[in-house]
Parts: sequence; C-alpha cells; structure tokens
Amino acid sequence: MEGVVSVRRDPLDDRHLHWEAEIAGARREWDARITEESENQRVAWCSTDGTPNAGVVTFHRLTPDRCKVMLQMEYEPEGPLDAAGDRMGLVRRRVRGDLARFRDRVEKPGASAR
Repeated sequence: MEGVVSVRRDPLDDRHLHWEAEIAGARREWDARITEESENQRVAWCSTDGTPNAGVVTFHRLTPDRCKVMLQMEYEPEGPLDAAGDRMGLVRRRVRGDLARFRDRVEKPGASAR
C-alpha cells in the first residue's frame, strides 16, 4: 500500500496492529484491532488509538480462479488539511490505487496475497 511505512503485529496478540503511514506528507500512527477474521473471506478492523478509522474487506469467489474484492472503510479526517484532502478525493484515489496494486500483485502467475 502506498504511503504505509510499517505495520507491526502485537507479539502477544495477533489481533492488534500498530500502523505507521505517511499521508500527504504528514506522518500518522494508529493502533487497530481486528474485530473479525475469516481466512480468505473477510477481515474487519477498527482503530483503538490514533487516527480514527474502521472497515471491512471481503473476498467473494466468482470462479475457481477469480474473486471480487470489496472494501468498506470509514475514517475521521484530522484537522483542516485532512478535511480538504478528503473533499478533493485524495483518500478515495489512494485507496483505489492500493486496490489496483493489490489486484496486479495477486494476478501475477504464482503470486500470493500474503
């Protein structure tokens, strides 16, 4: 994902993550908790600290070699600069770009999403 600096799992609890990202030149950090996980089907999360966000990504099998990926995400812009970027569609374009890069990666022969 573009802009993501690092994602670390809690060594004692694999349902908690610490994210660091650079968004529009500003560094953001937040902690998130995986609220639901069904392997190869669904992952839902919510932030527990830092930049407020939550969402779910689902993988819908269409054929043995095709699936549809759907993402629903909510986030709370922090400050007037973030709000202006959101109004200009910067976040939407970033997310669509990340999804396209994910698709390109997993569609390579022998590729894995992990």
